[in-house]
Amino acid sequence: MATEKNGTENASAAVTDAFDPAWTVNQYLRAIRAAEPSVIALVLPAAHETMADLMSNLEQARTEWDRDRLVRAAHTMKSAGGYLGAVPVVRQSRSVEGFARLGFADELEQSLVLLRREVSQLLAAIDEISMDKDLGPKA
Repeated sequence: MATEKNGTENASAAVTDAFDPAWTVNQYLRAIRAAEPSVIALVLPAAHETMADLMSNLEQARTEWDRDRLVRAAHTMKSAGGYLGAVPVVRQSRSVEGFARLGFADELEQSLVLLRREVSQLLAAIDEISMDKDLGPKA
């Protein structure tokens, strides 16, 4: 058991040590999967579902102009994006959250357009990584 734990710790340390802030989400997820395929195989499907659900929730809250729900969903998306290393998603989620708090509808719309694009790219990267047979078992 100790060997397994040390192996996981070593893999995590390797990803952390090698992390480059300029990486794309795709590069970041590939590094994690290469270091610890079983972990990423568990995380990716849940991350895909979570991000898609959060985007849907944001869209519905925008349609209903439910500012509290917009703020909560954007805040959660910001955290989930950060967990995945999706800096553009974090950045746009932060903008959506701020504009929703302030009630700036026009700016919120512009930020949502950009967030949609970033989430779409993230979901595509997750799908691509999940399908890549060269990186080991998916689970």
